[in-house]
Amino acid sequence: MLQFEYILLFITYTALTISLFLQILCYNKKMENRETIGFTISLLLLLISISVSPLFQEEETTTLSTLLCMILISCTTFLDTLSQQKHSIPVKFKKIHIGVSIVLAVIVIGAKLLGEMILAQWAVIVFLIISIVTSMLITRSTKAIQQFQHLEKSNRIFALTFLVLTPIYLIFHYAFEQEYQHFQIGFLLYIAFTALAIRKIYDDFSLCF
Repeated sequence: MLQFEYILLFITYTALTISLFLQILCYNKKMENRETIGFTISLLLLLISISVSPLFQEEETTTLSTLLCMILISCTTFLDTLSQQKHSIPVKFKKIHIGVSIVLAVIVIGAKLLGEMILAQWAVIVFLIISIVTSMLITRSTKAIQQFQHLEKSNRIFALTFLVLTPIYLIFHYAFEQEYQHFQIGFLLYIAFTALAIRKIYDDFSLCF
């Protein structure tokens, strides 16, 4: 099972890296926005953090790097959604969301120093869920900018997949680590990330070439 997970991990890294490369090419052709590139980078950083987290002893809490990556994903998901949809949301809400992300990151780092990571962990998870749900509501209640209409379906699939799998992964992997130490669930995230990256590769390749 572990070898299978390593193979999936390699495939996921490869798919996300290729997707990021194509996004940069499309950005240079004015066919992609920087928020999407930032979102893909945040996914890669989360994947790296989850991959190396077993090397650190956190005792029932998520590693600091993983929490910071989750905050980054929360922020980039919201910003990416706003950049792709036609909406009338004031710019100040974008600034507020970025500000909350920064404050939460500072709180997480402070919690690490004070040894209170459990509370910080759940605060980050709640923030992640709120950000994804808000992004889903914006996507459902607004129309995509014509340039990004082809991504509307894949964005909704990602939001729903990430919203379901991430809390499940964290709960089983950290909150019940001892009880379910033989129940490997990390591969589900790898499969989801790979499928979404491949879909994005197809969309960007069709759009830019």
